[in-house]
Amino acid sequence: MMILFLLFAALSGIAGEYAPGDEATVKVLSQHLFPSPAFYAQPIADLALGQVLEILEAGSGWYRVETASGQTGWVHSSALTTASAGSGTVASGSGSVSQDEVTLAGRGFNSDIEAEYGSQNPQLDFDRVDEIEKNGVTPEELEAFLIAGGLVEAPLENQEQEQNREGGRSR
Repeated sequence: MMILFLLFAALSGIAGEYAPGDEATVKVLSQHLFPSPAFYAQPIADLALGQVLEILEAGSGWYRVETASGQTGWVHSSALTTASAGSGTVASGSGSVSQDEVTLAGRGFNSDIEAEYGSQNPQLDFDRVDEIEKNGVTPEELEAFLIAGGLVEAPLENQEQEQNREGGRSR
């Protein structure tokens, strides 16, 4: 599920522009609050659909936010909207959508929706999707993959550990 979300987030390009002091609303059913602006970071809290957050800082598609309870962390822009629950429409990179559409999208492709979609499209085979969904990736595995592929830099402490190991070999 996380891989599908990452792919969607990377391809969507839908991001509101927020400034410190603005409010944003969580537009997805399930969203993590991260200690740093990285999907592979260990989540520090869960955010709920419709939860209102205060923007503290912006950074490369991510926002440092504060919850009503005072907890701070990072959320990707793809999980946020300027609309509040029950309000009119939401602007996006592809035009505007209704709040109902945002709410439906936030619910995700769960088993009920899959069953309904499957009954309307009997030619589709969801066995492969079910197979893929069984695969789990830990935040540590995802981080190692991203570093090995040169997609992100290793955290400074990892770089120092690697340098220490290499230095110990050359003595």
